[in-house]
Amino acid sequence: MKLVNSASLNATNVATSVLAQTPADYPGDTHVFTRANKKLLNADIALAHANYDASVIGLASGGYTGA
Repeated sequence: MKLVNSASLNATNVATSVLAQTPADYPGDTHVFTRANKKLLNADIALAHANYDASVIGLASGGYTGA
């Protein structure tokens, strides 16, 4: 659950901050996109780890479904 919460925290407000940008702000707002990309990448990594952990737990408990 910790990894899923971490993913959620990393992804929080990414869409809001990206959609708030306007063409007139370019190139001064490129840091917003860089930061958003990093947050989404960290969320993706956290979810991948959570998925791996779920698979290991499933294997260990005999409940692996192959998902």
